[in-house]
Amino acid sequence: MLQSSPKLSKFILKQEANLQSNNRDDRLIPLTRIAFTPLAIFTAIFGPLLFLLPHQTAQYWAWEIKPEMSTAWVGVGYTFGALAIWTILNFG
Repeated sequence: MLQSSPKLSKFILKQEANLQSNNRDDRLIPLTRIAFTPLAIFTAIFGPLLFLLPHQTAQYWAWEIKPEMSTAWVGVGYTFGALAIWTILNFG
């Protein structure tokens, strides 16, 4: 039978106390902010490019996306993804 360490027991008790008292710490850790900041920047740049210039994907993208309506939808998805990531980074 496995025995838990004192550190693990303290951690579990602390987590249970936090859940019962509603003092949850939902802030983002710095590593998450570091990882998601470039993603937000790139999606904020490429989303509008795809939406506004769907016929020029062969020039500035790794491959040409056809039909142009698909390119526009991908651009809109990137743009809203950038907004979602920005919201998480600023309010998370």
